[in-house]
Amino acid sequence: MTDDIQGSMSSPQDDFSQNQDKNSKQNKVDLTQGDLLYHLRRLSLPMVLGIFAIVSTTLVDTYYISLLGTDELVAISFAFTLSFAVFSFILGLGIGMSSVLSRAIGAGDMQAAQRLTLHCLVVGAIFSVIITFAGLVSQKYIFKAIGADDHILVLVLEYMDIWLFGIILVTMPIIGNAAMRASGDSFSPGMIMVLAAIVNLILDPILIFGYFGFPALGMQGAALASVIAYAISMIPALYILAVPKKMLFQTAPQWHLLGQSAHQFLSIGIPAGLANMIQPLSNAFVVALLAYVSNEAVAGYGVSVRIQSFVLIPVMALATGMSPIIGQNWGAGRFDRVNETLSKSLAINAVWCGLTAILLAIFSAPIAGAFSSDKAVISAAQIFLWILPVTYIGAQTIQLWCSAFNAAGYPKRAFIILNVKIIGLYIPASYIGSLYGGVIGVACGLAIVNVFAGLGFHILNSRFCSHKQTELKQAEAQLA
Repeated sequence: MTDDIQGSMSSPQDDFSQNQDKNSKQNKVDLTQGDLLYHLRRLSLPMVLGIFAIVSTTLVDTYYISLLGTDELVAISFAFTLSFAVFSFILGLGIGMSSVLSRAIGAGDMQAAQRLTLHCLVVGAIFSVIITFAGLVSQKYIFKAIGADDHILVLVLEYMDIWLFGIILVTMPIIGNAAMRASGDSFSPGMIMVLAAIVNLILDPILIFGYFGFPALGMQGAALASVIAYAISMIPALYILAVPKKMLFQTAPQWHLLGQSAHQFLSIGIPAGLANMIQPLSNAFVVALLAYVSNEAVAGYGVSVRIQSFVLIPVMALATGMSPIIGQNWGAGRFDRVNETLSKSLAINAVWCGLTAILLAIFSAPIAGAFSSDKAVISAAQIFLWILPVTYIGAQTIQLWCSAFNAAGYPKRAFIILNVKIIGLYIPASYIGSLYGGVIGVACGLAIVNVFAGLGFHILNSRFCSHKQTELKQAEAQLA
């Protein structure tokens, strides 16, 4: 067991006042008891709506920007490779928050939970400033390296310059939402995410095309709409944590323990964030390969990635919903419930991905046509929508396992799994495919990796999980 798990399990709340203990219990849900399928539904379904709202912001941006022209659609496809990589890292910080907090709650240490909530938000804010500076310095070189020509680069930077300055406003609600989920509440963060999407939906056409007296800002308007939407969503996130949840400002800040909190938080958050970034960075590599084919191929792939993000929302919500269940039960030593949660989640994933593959195969043409009238763009998007969806089951099986390992306090294993899949398999397969088959070759290479990596890692991870649980049971028996 990792040090932070041991620490959370060995720090029961003995010295809290009765009133504080009562308030804490009222604002968390015990996931170590009750029907697991009920908990999965209760935690995942609100997140379907919430993640749908967040993913819809990229779809809305893509749709409105596509109305500006093919060059702008190509530019946003490039921009999303970096913005989504950064966003994925921030989501990894949220995973770190959810993991340490849910295990502290599962072990009954509510004083540590309140301290971690505040400290993780502070550390997250510091990291967001670092990311903004690094992004502004390096973005031009990154986009040139993945194939953006000078004309497209100007459009890309119009979007990214504004988006990067707003990273701190993106980070705060994401980490705050993760804290709420760790306490067993997925409804509040789901609604906050919906709020951000509604604001973005309203502001996008106004700022992009210049309605109601506003100037037409084009690409800059799309970025500004997203930043404002997250800024507005940050307000209710912090309020709910501080007032109804009583997870902020209820005790002394304990700044002398900030280093300890940062270590617990970042030991999960950084590996999870880097692991999350691997997929969008691999997308950047694919974009670079397709840039040698044509700008239309880049745009078509960008459309397919946005659609993939949309149709896999239920599985992403499932991974998010099961994380606090696994975290609390692992912290409480209820491994039977951990295993049952995994089994049910993997079964749901198989059913949903199978259904998705059928629907995308049937409706790929009208879906791609909604984003572009360019036949070359539609054709490229259709290729990816025909070939990749039949292998989603394998890809998402890996994602569920990684979510489980992060929740249980084993982020290094999740990090290694995704590195092997992306760097060791995805990138070589897509490159070889591009040499022999162009767009079709890239799609086939990615699909083959999804199938074999999904099956192989499922077998290996099942064995690893069983072995670790046996070790922990034996250690607990020796202590008893």
